[in-house]
Order: sequence, then C-alpha cells, then structure tokens
Amino acid sequence: MSANEKTDAEWLLGDRGEIYRMSRSGAVYQCRIWVPDERKYLRRSLKTTDLETARQRGEKLILETLSDVASGRKLFGISLGELVDKFLDWRHKDVGIGVITEGRFGTIQSQCRALLRTKPRSTKVAELDANSFYDWRQMRTSDNPSITPVTIRNETATIGQIFDFAYRNGYSHIPKMFFRPIKISRDDIGKRDTFTLDEYDEMVRFLRTYTAKKLCPDEEQRTERQKVRDYILTLSNTLMRTGELRQLTWADVLGYEDRLDTTGNKVCLVQLRIRKKPQKFAEHELSGCAGENTSND
Repeated sequence: MSANEKTDAEWLLGDRGEIYRMSRSGAVYQCRIWVPDERKYLRRSLKTTDLETARQRGEKLILETLSDVASGRKLFGISLGELVDKFLDWRHKDVGIGVITEGRFGTIQSQCRALLRTKPRSTKVAELDANSFYDWRQMRTSDNPSITPVTIRNETATIGQIFDFAYRNGYSHIPKMFFRPIKISRDDIGKRDTFTLDEYDEMVRFLRTYTAKKLCPDEEQRTERQKVRDYILTLSNTLMRTGELRQLTWADVLGYEDRLDTTGNKVCLVQLRIRKKPQKFAEHELSGCAGENTSND
C-alpha cells in the first residue's frame, strides 16, 4: 500500500465534504472540503480514529467552512508573518490618532516578535485552529524560562487581538483563540521599588559630578547632561511615569510652595496636572526633596 493512499473514504452532507484516512497518518480520520472561489481543498485532521466521531466532526467542519466561504472569508494564502505585519500596520495608525502611545506600540511589536519565535513566519494561518496557542504559557516558558506570568497573560491578549483582526478582515476562519487560564497571584504582579535614602543620596552625588564643569568642560555637552539630570531628579521626586513626564508642559505646573515635613525639614510641594492619556488630565499634588519622596493625591 502506498504511503499516500486514501482509505475508508466517505462523503458527507451531499458530497459537500469527504472524510477519509491516509495510510501515512495511521488510523486518524481527515476531512477535505472543496473551496470553489480559491480552487483548493481545505484539509483538516479530525483527530479521531472513531468513524462516528469523525462523521460528527466532519459535518461540523463542513458547515463552518461553508459559512466562512459564504461570508467572503479567505481560507488560504496568508502566512502568520504577513498577518502580523498587517496587524502592526493597523495598530500603528492608532499611534497617530492618540489611541495608543509609541511606548505601547513598542510593547505590541515585542509581543509579536515572541509570537513569531514560537511559530515561524511561514506558517499558514489556514493551518491554525482555535487551540493552536492554548498552551501558550508552556510554549513561552520553553523559549524563555524566566518570563513572568503577567507578561505571558499580556501576550495572550495581543494574540487574541491579532486573530480578532484576522477574522474581521477575512484572513482567518477562527473567530476566537482559546488559551489555558493563567492565575496571577499578588506576588507575580510585584511592585515598583523606590530609592532608599542612601541610594537617593548616592544618585544625587553622582549627578552633581556628572554635570560638573571640571569633568565636562564642553558647554553644549554639559547642557545636555544637565537636562538628563533634571529629568532623572524630576522622575525620582514626583514618582511620575516617564510617559507622564514627557507630556508635561509648563502650563501643567499649577503651583508650588515650601512646607515643613513631620521631621521639621523644608520640602517643596508642587501641584502638577498629570496627563493620563493624550488630552486627558488628572490633578495630583506631588512633593519631593533630596532624601524624601512623597506623593499625595
């Protein structure tokens, strides 16, 4: 018997699709459905050796495929790499209109690179099914053992968006990707560290040296270093995120005043208008001085 010989063939739903076995695939049933518009057979494994189960799964696949074809969806042709490129082009337009930031777009690009490290760019989208990334956590951990559960969960959200985009635009027959649930504990989320007093003092001393005329006699270069110094000190004293500080303008400095803290030391209390998102504001009072960082909403 030839390795490519078809056996136990049976047509379903009035010859709309055929189930069969291939000698090279052992006893597992396959299904093929002719797609007239693309002049190709769609072939899928039914992942069963039982005839009755194969009939049920085959009929279900046939009906789903015919529905996809009737709605104009393309079932062949596009690769995973091409899909990712189209998705990134679409998301980058959101940067231009302020829906997402450049930083967020960079994160999406990184997540897409992780996807294409796990599945080759040449993988045909038509070869995937709703469970192709179900064990994404295992797939990513084998690629990067130190990856955190939070990062993995965020990647599954982006993969879901990619295939939602693909389904809406007729690049895929899969309306939704499924993932094994990921439980995130409080410890997994973690928290951002703040400087200790000694660390803060060490940083201030370094920045003084970094911007000293003795070590940086070139005036233009020293000015650039002073900008970096002020940027770092502003972040450390206000606890703002980098994106919030980059959007800050002089008009967002609403006022400031000197006060005494609980130990009798003078601190400068600054009132800033912080932009959570472009064109949206939230007001916070932020105070800070060398050796102490506080934030009061």
